[in-house]
Amino acid sequence: MNASLIPAALSSPAIGQSAQSFQHLSTDTLAEVLDLLQMGVIIVDANFQILNINQTAKRMVSRQDGVIMRDLTSLTAQRDHDQDNLNNALTAALAGKVGAAALWPEGSGHPYLVTCAALGSSALHTETRILVTVTDPGMVPDEAVLSCGRALGLTPGESRLSLALVRGDSVTDHAERRGVSVHTVRSQLRSVREKLGLKRQSQLVAWLCRAALLGPSALRAA
Repeated sequence: MNASLIPAALSSPAIGQSAQSFQHLSTDTLAEVLDLLQMGVIIVDANFQILNINQTAKRMVSRQDGVIMRDLTSLTAQRDHDQDNLNNALTAALAGKVGAAALWPEGSGHPYLVTCAALGSSALHTETRILVTVTDPGMVPDEAVLSCGRALGLTPGESRLSLALVRGDSVTDHAERRGVSVHTVRSQLRSVREKLGLKRQSQLVAWLCRAALLGPSALRAA
């Protein structure tokens, strides 16, 4: 990745404040850090043309099933509806906000979770750079999610529910698999959201994926 953009990428809110602890490292080492992350990291310009991309993102776009590179330069979504969501997230980043979108791979039970944030100035001009992170819940190890649950004080049942949601199960699916009532699972879900201060199930899945992919330091920064 472009060495001059790496420090800004690691300090972006799309990755997390915990990554600022890497700022004292050399640019070569920082590049290795980005390539080791189990989330896709892509930097685009104000026209959404790809400037840099880490190894995980390269693997994701090579699948051609959710987020793709058009003509090897432009970041796009596989589906038209997802493209609208991606454009909205990128436009939000240009306006100085943190944008988010879900891109659904063909035949998958869970989406790629995309976060977009401007690097440096948030003004709308040609020098703007946008950091795009892409998380594939399927790449999150089960134990990483369960460890997050334990660290956050979730009960074993709440942790198992959180893992099931990350894996794309519905509340009904999890209730049937565990042999409990849907009411019980909904109560567990409500308890998890209250403990984490989250309003929606989609926020819970996105938060757990981020925490699990970045490791214990992400929990301290959240």
